[in-house]
Parts: sequence; structure tokens; C-alpha cells
Amino acid sequence: MVAETFAAFVLFCLIAGCVYLINDIADIEKDRRHPKKKNRPLPSGKVSKTQAIVAATIIFCISITLSFRLHPLFGVVVGTYFVMNLLYSFWLKKVVILDVFIIALGFILRVQAGGVIVEVPSSPWIIMSTLFLALFLGFSKRREEILAKVNSRLSGNFRKNLKYYSPELLDNFLLIATTGAVMSYTIYTASDYAYEKFGTHNLIYTAIFVIYGVFRYYYLIHKKDLGSSPTEVLYSDYPMIINLVLWIVACILIIGI
Repeated sequence: MVAETFAAFVLFCLIAGCVYLINDIADIEKDRRHPKKKNRPLPSGKVSKTQAIVAATIIFCISITLSFRLHPLFGVVVGTYFVMNLLYSFWLKKVVILDVFIIALGFILRVQAGGVIVEVPSSPWIIMSTLFLALFLGFSKRREEILAKVNSRLSGNFRKNLKYYSPELLDNFLLIATTGAVMSYTIYTASDYAYEKFGTHNLIYTAIFVIYGVFRYYYLIHKKDLGSSPTEVLYSDYPMIINLVLWIVACILIIGI
């Protein structure tokens, strides 16, 4: 099962990489005029458009074939993820609000793919927690893009649907997503579902780290103008790193692995 899980992880990384290649191919001309995205491999010319197309084709064929061989249902999830993101790259990313929801659904499909491989049904709680957290990260990224557009003379080279957003509107969306993420995780840790699975109600104490993490991220996007890259925030902010480690340690100690 460990080997199959690792294989699924690699295959999902491959299909996600294929999606990013296709998205960058579609946006190559626009990215060349963007103040930051112009340094990406495709817009900068480090990788040619032909090389990217060939790479995307090979990666897709390998990942989709091996995904179905690994587990038919896992292959269906991977295929769904690819089709959904293909629609996103060429159409849905232009639709306000739905663009962020498509990104969030991608994370839910990741959760479902993991559940298929380890043969553990995904609980409604992890689905809702993932949805709200992904929406929080997605809308925070849109907020950062709007601020970058306001501060840039190249405002015409940012995504077109930003004109339908505003910092005030996104702040309201972020409050809703924050509340949903915190509440769904907290209710899960105190639920009978969690008790029947782990034999303890003490998981409620791990909610402290989740609440702090969300508040810390909210602070960073408002006071430090971060948020365009969640991974960059996670790797560079020491309080976030320490909080994440403490959350993992607390979960392990409480569950008793």
C-alpha cells in the first residue's frame, strides 16, 4: 500500500505538471509582458513552445495510462482532474468566482485520489475543510494579484477577470472561507466520526494550531503583502513552519501512532 501510495503521488504530480505546462503554453504571450511571470521557463525562452508541447504530450500519456493500471477509479479521478483543468486553462479561468472554485475542486480531487488508493473513504469533514482552505488560499492569491496590478504600470497584462474583483470583496470572501475552514475542522475533531475512528476527543486541541495558522496567513497577506504563493509563505515564514511541525507532532501523539 505504501508503494502504491507513493506511485499515486508521483502520477498526480506528473498530471499536475502537464496541466501547468498546458496553461503556460496558452498564456505564453501574455506572460511575456507580465512583470514576474516573464521569468518563467516558457515566456523567458529557456524552454521552447515545441519542447513544452512534446513534454506535455508525453507526460499525459504516461500518467493517464499508469493511473488506470494502478487503480481504475484512481485513473478516473486523474482524468477528471485533467479535463477540469483543461477547461480552466482555456475558458473557466476567465469566469469570476468560478475560477477559484475550480482550483479548490482540484484539491478535493487530490484528497479523493488518496482515499481511493489507501481504500479509505474521504469523510465529509475533510472534503469541507479542504474546500474552504483551498478557497481561502485562492482568494488570497487573487487579492495579491489585484494589489500587484494596482502597483504596476503593466496592468493590462494581468488576468482579465481581476476587473470583476476588488480588495474589499475579496476580504469578505476570505472571512467566509476562513470561518468555514476553521469551523469544519473544529467540528470534525469534536465529532463522533473522529471519536469512532481514533478513540479520543483530544483531537480538538489540534484546532489551536489550525486556527493560529489561518490567522497567521491572514496577517501575512494583509500586513506583509504576501499571498501570491502559499508555498513561498510556508517555506519562508518561521512561525508558520513551527506551527505546522507542532500540529503534526500533536496529531501523532494524540492519535497514538
